Amino acid sequence: MWGITRQGARKKWPDAITRPAPPTARTSTLEIFGGTAEPVQAPSGGWTWTGKGADGASGAAGDGAY
Repeated sequence: MWGITRQGARKKWPDAITRPAPPTARTSTLEIFGGTAEPVQAPSGGWTWTGKGADGASGAAGDGAY
């Protein structure tokens, strides 16, 4: 419509469009039956976790502890 490229329009009107901030990781702590777990959701949507059982055993996603 204006006869200019997108790059030219961005230079001419830099504040016309804002880009959303990248999502941050979500964390929370769960305490149940004497143990704790911390699930973490990455910005990509995947999940990982670390935890410590009531008996002192520790585990994390991917190390075979469930």
